[in-house]
Amino acid sequence: MWDERDTCWVSNIEQGTEEWKKLRLCSISSSNISECVGRSSFSPKNHDEKIELAKIICGISQKSFSEEAISNMKRGTLFESNVREYHFNKIRSKEYNLNMKELGLAVWKNDQRFRGSVDAEIGEDGIAEYKVPKYMYKKLIQYVEANEKGYKCENDMSHIFNSHLDQMTQNSIILNKKWCDYQVVSFEDKLEFYQRIPTNYDLWNDTLYPLACEYYTNYIDPIINEYHLKLVSPN
Repeated sequence: MWDERDTCWVSNIEQGTEEWKKLRLCSISSSNISECVGRSSFSPKNHDEKIELAKIICGISQKSFSEEAISNMKRGTLFESNVREYHFNKIRSKEYNLNMKELGLAVWKNDQRFRGSVDAEIGEDGIAEYKVPKYMYKKLIQYVEANEKGYKCENDMSHIFNSHLDQMTQNSIILNKKWCDYQVVSFEDKLEFYQRIPTNYDLWNDTLYPLACEYYTNYIDPIINEYHLKLVSPN
């Protein structure tokens, strides 16, 4: 069930299945870390909301989604394989002999409370994250337009949503990767955006990891103890 690597264990269970969902319970996944540390527009605003998020993470409560969010998730599931094939063909024309594959849930050896699932693993050094919005994100359009006018700042990542950047960062840390390809394809307006994002170790070490640990201790641990839950361990 588990493939052991230097920095993590990787499950062979397919993403999105009920078994995969169970492996994520009681953990801070790459897709919810932004909410936990207050860097997402969906982050809880008060103590009660933080408790509710912890209950959702532990499977005690169910998260509600808007019709738009449900539509976005369905679109992503439906077109992800197409985007993966498109992305692979694009990078293969530039970087030969790269293997690319889907992965199950990865559990970080340094701290098993942190887990993540990537859309693709690319060779030894990289991973990929795919987003399939109905329309291209405005911040990305503005970023491209600014670059075309000559306004460039290589280290500025403000055009990427924190939730996306944090997701890519956590996955890169867990799998010990140097970069993550950020591929966004909007089918309604037929636009695409691509950028290779270097792993931001300072963001992880100075912000994401310590804040997430604090949230886990203050909110998730009490829920685990109250409901007698257990974090599934690969070992």
